Order: sequence, then C-alpha cells, then structure tokens
Amino acid sequence: MNQNELRKNNNLIAQHNDLIESFPEMSKNCLKLFELMVSRLDSTKEQREVKIRKDAIFKVIGKKSHHRNDTLRNVLKELQKSALFHLKAATPDSKEVIISPISKVEWRERDGYIKVIFSPEILPYVTLLKGQFTQYQLPNIIKLNSKHSIALYKLLVENNNAYEYYLNKGNRSHSQLYSYSNPIISVSELRRITNTKDKYKQFASFRKFVLEKAINEINVKTDIFVKYEKIHSGHYVTEIQFHIRKKSVDANEENMKHIETVQQTKNNREMEDNKLVANAIKSNYTQLLLENFLLTVDDLTNTAVLIGLAKNVYPKYDTIKKYLGSNGVKQHIDYVKNHIKDIYRHTNIVSYLNKAAQNYIKLHDWVEK
Repeated sequence: MNQNELRKNNNLIAQHNDLIESFPEMSKNCLKLFELMVSRLDSTKEQREVKIRKDAIFKVIGKKSHHRNDTLRNVLKELQKSALFHLKAATPDSKEVIISPISKVEWRERDGYIKVIFSPEILPYVTLLKGQFTQYQLPNIIKLNSKHSIALYKLLVENNNAYEYYLNKGNRSHSQLYSYSNPIISVSELRRITNTKDKYKQFASFRKFVLEKAINEINVKTDIFVKYEKIHSGHYVTEIQFHIRKKSVDANEENMKHIETVQQTKNNREMEDNKLVANAIKSNYTQLLLENFLLTVDDLTNTAVLIGLAKNVYPKYDTIKKYLGSNGVKQHIDYVKNHIKDIYRHTNIVSYLNKAAQNYIKLHDWVEK
C-alpha cells in the first residue's frame, strides 16, 4: 500500500515495530482508544493534532448508557495515566526510552468531538514512518474483547507483514520466510507482551486463560488464522511456534491449507525428535550419566528428557571433550554428581545438567561451536 492510500484510509493504522513491541500496561478500552486516535493521524505528515467524534469513541469502548460524558472523562483520564510506551534498547550501547504519547486531550460537553494532541516524542513512531513498521486495520482491533488478544494479534501481524513484504521483494531464503510466517516466541516473551509475568504461573493456566482464549478470538474475529505448537526443553514448555495465515475469501479452503501446513511441520518435527531420541540412547554420555546415577532407567523412556539431552546438553559435553578430552567430561559429570541436590534428580534433570555444563564452559572461557 502506498503513502497516498495510507493517508486516505481512516481504518488503517501504521505504527513503528518498536512501538508495536513495547506493549504498555493499559486496559482493553485504553488500548482500543489509543489505536483509534492513531488511525486518525495522517501518517504521511508530521501531524500532532486530531479531532475524533465522541460517537466513534463510544462505539470503540461499547458504552451505551446515559452517563456518556462521565464515561468519556474517566477513560481519557485513565489513558493519560497508563499510556506509557517502554522502548527497550536494541543493543547495550543504545538507549531505553519511555514515551507518554498524549500531551493533551480537550473537549466541551456540548461538542460532538474531542481534540487530541500527541507528544512530539511519539511522532517518529506513528507519522513519516521510515524503516520497519506494521500496518493493520482498526476494525480487527475493535472487534477483540481481550487486551491479551490485542497484544498477540499486533505481534503476529507484524511477523506476517514481514513475510508478505519479503516474499514480494524476493531477497530472503525459504527458511527466513518460513520463520516470519511461523515465528517461535518464548513463553517469557509472551508473558511480557500480555502483562502476565505474575499471573497464571503454571503454564497450563497460562495456556488456558491467556494463549488459547486469545488465539480463539483472533481466529474468529480478525483477518488472520493462527495455530500453535508447544516447544519443550526437558519437562517444561519454553517456546511457542505460531503458524499464521491471512484469511482468504474462501475461509474453509484457507483453513484446510493451513491445517495441512501445520501437519507437515508437525511431521517434520516428529522426524527430527525421533532422530534426537535415537542419538541420545546410543550416546556414550547417556551411559556415563546412568553410571553416575544422574539418569534413571525411567529417563530412557521419557522422550522429552532424551530430546533435551541430545539437543542442549550433549553438544556442551562435546565442547568440554574438545578441550579436556573424555576424562574432562567424566570429571565434570563426577563433580555434578557430588553437588546435585536430590530435588533436581527427579524434577528437571535436563535443565540442571545443561546449566551446569554451560557454567563450566563459561568458567573456562571456551566458545561453543
């Protein structure tokens, strides 16, 4: 879409990716109201002031009672207090920035509109956009009833827009394109963007009340269709891989194509996992860990443990072996055996062994290959 189309389309929102990824701790209504305000900016000009009809605001926040002015006043006050965008530093040398996007909002009860004045600091992220930015339609945001859904939708659209952009440009490999439309996001990052770091601490609860509810709502109400898979490290789910597709005119056909893609990805992952399991079972490291009672016979039937060993732990043992030989690995494992607490033997042994080997390598200042 060119800049003229951006200017003419009041339903189209364009925001810099750094802003998309900042995820302020705002309520659902404040998030929607901010998106409405940005949609009224002319993104091709350095514009600070917009007028928004009150009816459009009430449509966004769903208020139909007689106390509309009180509702408007309260939601605008809440927006002024909570709308803070924390842009994290991309490198150790770059700055972290916290931006308050709205300088002032003013209105009169008898008028049918409000006037919003944006702060100068927010303008580079919503107008005269250069570099990486994301476009999406306002109605897709307005339809969502959960702030978790809004945050996840914007992040997934950012990835899918990158896929479509580089697909047309033709300067990315197949694997790079795949990573855009099938992004892997850590659970800790998902907790950050949904502001649930201190909520739903068990993954099962997080999955039920945040992840699946958001994905179900996105699939029903927006222009994208999403599936996901869990990625384990040992006994724990540490990452989620999303599979994103734009909905076509024939939604059923699109869903079938999407299901086929997800199934093929699942089959490929199962083949890779089977290979890792086989490698772990026949590895000399496995026998060494058994002899030192760091693994049990039951662990040999646990595919998650075997995959975690082959994928994360044994490559580190190879690094130790490279510098100290087989005896060096034996000495390290003997040290771990004498210092491990019983709780780790029966809960998350893979994570413990991985951390121990990683610290050992860092201690010697080796570079893993």
